[in-house]
Amino acid sequence: MSSSRTDNSIKNSVSALFGQVIYVLMSFICRTVFIAILGKTYLGFSGLFGNIMSLLALAEGGIGPAVLYSMYDRVSKGDEKGISALMNLYRRAYFKIGITVTLSGACLIPFLGFFVSGADYGKELPIIYILYLMNASAGYFFVYKKYILIAFQKSYVLSRIFIVSEVLQKIFQIAVLYGTGSFIIYLIIQLIFSFLKNYAVSEYVDIKYPYLKKYRAEAADEAVRRDISGNIRATFVGKLSSAAVSSTDNLIISAFVSTAVLGLYSNYMLFVSAIQQMLSKIFEGIVGSVGNLAASDDGERAYTVMKRVWFINYWLAAFASLTLYVTVDPFIELWIGKEYILGNKVVFLICLNLFMRLIRITFLIFNEAYGHFKKLRIKCIAEAVINLVASLIFVIPLKMGLFGVLLGTTLSNLCTNFWYEPYLLYKRMNVSMREYFFEFLKYTALIIASGVATLYLCRPFSDYGAISFFAARLTAGVFFINAFIFGAYFFTDEFRSLVELIKKTFFGIKKQYDKFC
Repeated sequence: MSSSRTDNSIKNSVSALFGQVIYVLMSFICRTVFIAILGKTYLGFSGLFGNIMSLLALAEGGIGPAVLYSMYDRVSKGDEKGISALMNLYRRAYFKIGITVTLSGACLIPFLGFFVSGADYGKELPIIYILYLMNASAGYFFVYKKYILIAFQKSYVLSRIFIVSEVLQKIFQIAVLYGTGSFIIYLIIQLIFSFLKNYAVSEYVDIKYPYLKKYRAEAADEAVRRDISGNIRATFVGKLSSAAVSSTDNLIISAFVSTAVLGLYSNYMLFVSAIQQMLSKIFEGIVGSVGNLAASDDGERAYTVMKRVWFINYWLAAFASLTLYVTVDPFIELWIGKEYILGNKVVFLICLNLFMRLIRITFLIFNEAYGHFKKLRIKCIAEAVINLVASLIFVIPLKMGLFGVLLGTTLSNLCTNFWYEPYLLYKRMNVSMREYFFEFLKYTALIIASGVATLYLCRPFSDYGAISFFAARLTAGVFFINAFIFGAYFFTDEFRSLVELIKKTFFGIKKQYDKFC
């Protein structure tokens, strides 16, 4: 990437990472208080309704990435009328989406009892659900404005607004839990701050880009709308696939295993989600830059950049998933007790699925930048079908419980995403898939070697108590994964580019620190 692209990417990524770290810390503190006061059942409700909202979000249909892809060219040309026309299209579409989500969600209220098993929920269940629905629906009337900031490589603005709102929200929620113990008031606080956050973004965009109001009546021409419509239909299939792989897992667990088990699982997913969001925020900063690079149609340069990004992606994914695997059980035991720990087989699949999801970030970003929405449809359908069918077979006739649901996700990923997403990019860049498989095998060997070494060296510490065991695993995990990866790639172009990026990021962090202080 050019110097300006790199600088913008670093600025966005540093702000996003800083915000995400604060968010994770505040979420952890809030979750600790939540568990202590409300317990496992409400944890299950939180995970269940959160995933129902994710399913309702399918009404969004992928319009965000599709219109954002169309916006890159207009941003590079400074076409204010064209940008405004696309934003007007966004606005009208998201208004309709907000109405659709509200009405669709309301239709599910009579059937809430079907999704809850092994728990007493009483009369407050519909109220809790309605608050989740209001929070999900309200955002659609504002969210479209964030995309102009992403297109202009100014997502750091979103990160700063996110930091302030999340910190204040968690503080108020913790105070409410201690003061009242009410989950309903807890959710009302969440709804209020969600509105304030979206309103702040809306006001900033109106001030920063006044021409959006000037051209509020501007409409995209028929050819543009037709092209976007085709990309939206293709992207919707991807959204549906993602929902089938992630959101329906929780529904299956709650309905066919138990809502209490879903509560235990949600504790692990707190860490998984934190890691996913943190890495997504890091790489979100380069979305606009990759879109700009793809628009230049320099295949050789794009392949070089993709390899560098994928190396960083692998390093972070391997480090995060392996460290989670070796530390999460000791940490949960220290945090809330042994009764909240899941079996080792389940934890292994949680971390394996996390790694396989994270390693795809590079390919997802580049495929979106190249507009491969339609080409991904078949893959998305296959992934959704394999995951749903496999999970139900493993859970219902084979009685494999939570492990079976996670195994279905692993199987669907291996059969589809693992090879097809990189295939599209390598074909576009005229590079043999042998390069991909060779590199992936090296990456796999490294993570296995570092994982085995970490587990072996930590075994003696299991007799020294939970704190020592956790500290030993964390130290060994941090050291060995980095030592193996950096040792194997020390003399490569990817490693040199990573070192340069770390240097620039250090100065970026210093600038952000100076601004906040």
